[in-house]
Amino acid sequence: MQDPGRTLGVVGLVFAFLVPPVGLAVCHLAKRRSGALAFDNTLAKVGSVIALVLTVLWCLVVAMVITLVLAANFG
Repeated sequence: MQDPGRTLGVVGLVFAFLVPPVGLAVCHLAKRRSGALAFDNTLAKVGSVIALVLTVLWCLVVAMVITLVLAANFG
């Protein structure tokens, strides 16, 4: 029997680099589908970690840009 979340794991890993929040959601779905039939989906796990790290970094960059823009306008 083939892992039902394998394709979603690959898609999630790709999206982890392109659109991290979407990649995180897809990887989570892939892990749940694989886990339901006791498969270990390594690609989904790796994609989840990468997507989470990139999402946090993206949020930090956005916060820094907003802070710098506000400081430049009102400083």
